[in-house]
Amino acid sequence: MSWLQQIIVRLRSIIHRQEFEAELDDEIRFHIDMQTEQLVKEGMSPQAARARAMATFGGVEQIKEGTRDVRGLVLMETIWQDIRYGFRMLDRSPAFTVVAIVTLALGIGANTAIFSVVNSVLLRPLPYPGAGQIVMLWQANPTLGYEEDQVAVADLHSWQEESQLFSRFGFVVNDAPGTRNHVFLRDDQAERIRGRFASAGLFEVLGVSPLIGRVIQDDEYEPDAERVAVLSHAFWQRAFDGDPEVIGQTLHIEPIKGKSVVVVGVMPPEFEFPQDCDVWFSFSAHPFHKADRLVHECWVVGRMKPGVTIEKATAELDVIQGRLAQEHPDAPQVATHVKAVPILEQFTGSSTKSALLLLMATVGVVLLIACANVANLLLARAASRRKEIAVRISLGAGRVRVIRQLLTEGLLLAIFGAVLGIGVAHVGIKLLPAMTTSSGRGIKEFRVDRFDDVTLDPSVLAFTLLVSVSTSVLFGLAPALQASRLNLNEALKEEGRGSTDSAGRHRVRNILLVSEVSMAMLLVVWAGLTVQSFRRVMDIDLGFTSSNVMTATIDPDVAARMYDGDRHQLIRQIIDNVVAVPDVDSAAVIGELNTIRSGANWVLHIDGQPEVPVSALPTIDGRAISPSYFETMGIPLLSGRNLSEDDNLEAPQVVLINESAAKQFFPNVDPVGQKIITGHPAFPIMNQPRREIVGVVGDVRTFSTEAEVQPEVFSCYLQKNPRFWGGGETVIPFLIRTRGAPLESINAIRFAIEGDGSSGRILGNVDTMGRLLDVTAGQHRFRTLLMTLFAGLALLLATVGIYGVMSYGVSQRTHEIGVRMALGAQSGDVLKMIIGTGMKLCLFGIALGLGLAIAGGRLLASMLYGIEPLDPPTLIGVSVVLALTGFLACYIPARRALKVQPMEALRYE
Repeated sequence: MSWLQQIIVRLRSIIHRQEFEAELDDEIRFHIDMQTEQLVKEGMSPQAARARAMATFGGVEQIKEGTRDVRGLVLMETIWQDIRYGFRMLDRSPAFTVVAIVTLALGIGANTAIFSVVNSVLLRPLPYPGAGQIVMLWQANPTLGYEEDQVAVADLHSWQEESQLFSRFGFVVNDAPGTRNHVFLRDDQAERIRGRFASAGLFEVLGVSPLIGRVIQDDEYEPDAERVAVLSHAFWQRAFDGDPEVIGQTLHIEPIKGKSVVVVGVMPPEFEFPQDCDVWFSFSAHPFHKADRLVHECWVVGRMKPGVTIEKATAELDVIQGRLAQEHPDAPQVATHVKAVPILEQFTGSSTKSALLLLMATVGVVLLIACANVANLLLARAASRRKEIAVRISLGAGRVRVIRQLLTEGLLLAIFGAVLGIGVAHVGIKLLPAMTTSSGRGIKEFRVDRFDDVTLDPSVLAFTLLVSVSTSVLFGLAPALQASRLNLNEALKEEGRGSTDSAGRHRVRNILLVSEVSMAMLLVVWAGLTVQSFRRVMDIDLGFTSSNVMTATIDPDVAARMYDGDRHQLIRQIIDNVVAVPDVDSAAVIGELNTIRSGANWVLHIDGQPEVPVSALPTIDGRAISPSYFETMGIPLLSGRNLSEDDNLEAPQVVLINESAAKQFFPNVDPVGQKIITGHPAFPIMNQPRREIVGVVGDVRTFSTEAEVQPEVFSCYLQKNPRFWGGGETVIPFLIRTRGAPLESINAIRFAIEGDGSSGRILGNVDTMGRLLDVTAGQHRFRTLLMTLFAGLALLLATVGIYGVMSYGVSQRTHEIGVRMALGAQSGDVLKMIIGTGMKLCLFGIALGLGLAIAGGRLLASMLYGIEPLDPPTLIGVSVVLALTGFLACYIPARRALKVQPMEALRYE
């Protein structure tokens, strides 16, 4: 009989058990009847023949048992018996069952919730075929201090021509005037859309085909080629109601060269690269189409050939880029190296990955504490079942059979805990805040928020099942081994007197208790460090006053329909109208909001110093502002004067610098009155106008609260070209300081700017500066909240564990306590004895936990700000808290022991 036939027979025997038993009885009866008939023919009486046939055949029940064993029924029967008996035992101790299941549910639920996030953010593949071979490519020049810069178009051409390890490159353009925000003109209506100039290689590298139509082609790259566009699915639905006839239509877009493009395709819903892009334009439509090595404006993706590693691909491009740097030594900010980042890592960010893996390790420790707790509960319960287990063994049950029974009970607890844990995880996922990420200049748009996609999918449920089974073995094996290792004579003699614990069982329980305390100590230390780090981040002096400040954007193209004059004049009118609102103190505009992005990355030459190659000049962040900016933001003027409305195109060029720029570039002289030249590194710096420094203002931190302060230079927007200023965006950040809550005045402010709104929506993206800062600190808050939550859970479980062990120990020593008190022991002596026993274990666990925290400090170091992983106050404070918690958990059972009357205790057994 083949193995497949054997499986089929066994399954049939299990499913149709009654039929099998009837067939087995018939078969045995047939054999006995045949033997009886043969003996009767040989001359025996029917009664004697029947008796001889039965004796010859053997024990009927033994033969039935052997047949069932051959067909796999005995094992299934005993397993089913174990399960039924396990249910009865759990039902017999409801308090124990509830405590164990809830404890496991908390541990398993926390692990499931965090793993679901890890699975969604880090493990789930991106919607690009062969995403493992796709990398983001950045240029670097460590000598000049930049490690991740955008790529120059001409350098990319060289990579395409010379690379042997990449099958294709693609790019989108960023940080050039008019390359991100565009105005879509249709039926006398204007809509601000997000557009990107892209190469044909972008879609080929990512391997995503259009939903309808086609993508950009290689011959649509050159300036004289046809200008085409590919629409995102969201924009197609919003603007064209999903009309498939959109292919071939002409769109009128500003500031696209020629103001018109032809729609050639629509991308599927899942395609998003980069985030929130509405339209991808061919590079031929770029209003400043130019391919050189001076302008770094491309986000580049590359697909490595099969079998190529990222190390080999990076080494190849490093060689090519190093040669280009030697051939073009005068190119400003020339790159000398190439940095390749796997696209999934680029999307999620290394800080997000580190934070999630740390949280995964944290909830793993919580689960271990929960397992130790349940194991201690099972040990205590096994001690009360010694007589039962001894009787079962004496009746023939083998040790393996007893262990299997106890492990089955543990598995049932784990399964119930997993079911409840899935509910806990579901609630946890709904409550998890979105993890915000902040990054360096030009990269944050690539951060993909995959937290919205977190679900309990089959892979997460499989993880939960694996954790549950592993957990049942982890907490059930030690108690099962201890319980099955009995001295039958001693166990059976214990009827009528209390059972006593063996030294081995005491030792296991103490080890589990010490482990709980040490792991709780580790997590509470980590939580303490994280909280301290978050407090220091939030206490950082940002250099401005964020309260009562509203942020928004002004759309100058829409405003031009209502206001007369050029951009300078309409901005002046808008500011005057807003300041006239009763609750408004001041209003200002700025080229790039300092908490969101860097300013323009200019090179700086100080007048009077020797001329050097542009590549050797220092860099400085440049911002165009209105004169009221510093008043609106509450930034102090340290010396000199502020900018004024008289600083216009006809007036001499003037600037202000921040304190960091003054210290770095003018360490020994007063910067006020000094002249500097600033400009884009792509243009001859010495041809730019000299600007006089008229004042110094305080430092402001940018991007994120813990970022280093950068040197900055501020110029008046009235001295900029009226058409282009503000970091390349065609909407302008607007700041408003109010006397009361900012958003309470939004209706009056909007009316002051837009009137009845018939000219369109001028004011957009309204928010408060406080909320923007909260977003900046979002990752710190997320990590701190979860670390604190899990550390609190670990501390609670450890406290319950200490209390449970001490309470059980007191109940086991009731007779001993009665004898001591009958012989004259004082209450203080009994209290000291019980608390001393528990505190020795607690202090040992705290010491071990301190060692673990010190050893694991490096895992947390990169996530801390302003505090060391071995911060003495934190370590001492957490040790004291845990010691007091342990003392309280020991004190309550000890106080209960003092209430025992000596005579009752002596009669206890």
